[in-house]
Amino acid sequence: MNETFSVPPGGSIDSYQPHGFHDIFSIWVDNFSGGWLKVNNGGLWVPPYTRGWKATIFPSTASITVRSYAFANGIEITGATGQAAQVTIWDEPQGDSEGIDFFDAQTVPLFGEATNTAGFGAVVVIPAPAAGRIRVYDITFNYLVDSIDIYEDVGVNILLGGPVVHTTTTLSPASPTQRIILTSPGSDFPIGESMRITVFNIDTTKAGVNQVKASVRYAII
Repeated sequence: MNETFSVPPGGSIDSYQPHGFHDIFSIWVDNFSGGWLKVNNGGLWVPPYTRGWKATIFPSTASITVRSYAFANGIEITGATGQAAQVTIWDEPQGDSEGIDFFDAQTVPLFGEATNTAGFGAVVVIPAPAAGRIRVYDITFNYLVDSIDIYEDVGVNILLGGPVVHTTTTLSPASPTQRIILTSPGSDFPIGESMRITVFNIDTTKAGVNQVKASVRYAII
């Protein structure tokens, strides 16, 4: 036998007890939300936008608790995003599976770009969405070259929020283009955060007008 209940984005279901049977041996989750789900029984984590995730509950339990988090690090979501997750519990083992990521295949990517200059602080490439979060697929950085600039190696930081650096890459006159491909969930920005970049001169003893253009393929999830 099985029963299904919903977990709203940013919410939780505490100590759910099945009505038609006693012992829970398996859990199956279609996580349509933009948050991670933690199954307290066994400390299991279900990634965002994953269908067909399932796990055996051993030993069996008479109740189960499922909570929604921003990331798999214990930080709770403060704003709802996406649809409710569907959780199915079973009275017998159903096997184990990491499920499939159904989101990317159904999404037409968006594109954004911005140009920044070394030493000029952060510039927004993708503004924070009103709902949901940014998922970045890939970023192409181009070192902009013209005859009046002094060219030295430069670094580019992608900022998650405040001074928190998501990743850094280096461009040079000899290698003026870099493409970075990101995969979820590491490419998912926290809810409410914009994507920004800073550009800095590697050799601080040499000044120059060193500009970098960032072109981003992304989605709002």
